[in-house]
Amino acid sequence: MKEKIAVLLLTISVLTAAGTSYVDTVPESGFKGTENNPLRVMALGDSFTAWNQGWRNPLQEKMKGEGYVFDFLGTQQDISSLDRDHEGYHGHTVELMHNTLYGDGRDKKGNFAVRKFKPDLVLILLGANDLLRRIVPQVKTKDGKLQSIATYRKLLLKIWKDVPETHIIVSTASYIYNGTVKEENVDLYNDQLKELIKTFYRQGRRISLVRIDRQLKKKYISDGVHPDIKGFDIIATAFFNEIAYLPLPDTDQSYIYQGDYSEIN
Repeated sequence: MKEKIAVLLLTISVLTAAGTSYVDTVPESGFKGTENNPLRVMALGDSFTAWNQGWRNPLQEKMKGEGYVFDFLGTQQDISSLDRDHEGYHGHTVELMHNTLYGDGRDKKGNFAVRKFKPDLVLILLGANDLLRRIVPQVKTKDGKLQSIATYRKLLLKIWKDVPETHIIVSTASYIYNGTVKEENVDLYNDQLKELIKTFYRQGRRISLVRIDRQLKKKYISDGVHPDIKGFDIIATAFFNEIAYLPLPDTDQSYIYQGDYSEIN
């Protein structure tokens, strides 16, 4: 496998504009992609990700402005972004996102978009619909954990099965101001999500977390749920700041996972 980056790694505790990062190695310079070898990025999520005027376009503008050469990937397309491809779906919960990619184990078949496109970098923003539908906090596992977080764990593990060296950046969920979701439920979801990311990071997985919950204040929410243009730019900045810190991986594009994920439970 060719080396994409030559970096000086400094072991420090990183604080980004988005909050505390679990990445503790900061590259002096990182891979930004080339015309023949662009940085391959997949954005996964719900309507925050699917919207034409969501966070992907300002993120792409920031990356382009800093010299990144990228290829956003996915089975879906919008009509206005610099790179229109994505894997965002209106109304998706964590479970629906998992089932869209990998099926439900019964009659729904997955599209296996991660296996197909083999991204270097996966960006995920989910949780709003789990909160709006009260899956959080009502649906729990036998040990009392949120079922949404248990499903999130399976989703991440299956992504790494498909592309073992991909780096995943996960965002917390934002607060909801339409009167139907308690702030404590958002905190519960985010706290358990943060613990999941910490666990994976301590295992040596390529993963980091961005915090949008404290930055997306009520004044940046247009309809009680979705951000306005400024709010989407805040999300884009959070993701961009994390991308800029990463010594991004060179994924093996020839690798094809041959299993059925049955070992993941």
